[in-house]
Amino acid sequence: MSPPIRRHAASSRGPSVPWRSWSSTENRALVVVVTALQLLLVVLVWLLAIVPAGLLALAAITVKTIRGGAARGGPDPRP
Repeated sequence: MSPPIRRHAASSRGPSVPWRSWSSTENRALVVVVTALQLLLVVLVWLLAIVPAGLLALAAITVKTIRGGAARGGPDPRP
């Protein structure tokens, strides 16, 4: 007859959950810092994409307004 199968003590607790194994505050602090840096990087990339587009749109509106005013010749001098 074969010997009984021994189960590891950890296998009876169910699947391993990563955050349960964090025993030190350094690990949690590192996760918080890395997450904050990732969020900062996402915000920075969005700003690098949005700000130049906004400036180009503002410049286009300004140029269009100036050209439109110059084409009309300014205000009517007659009373």
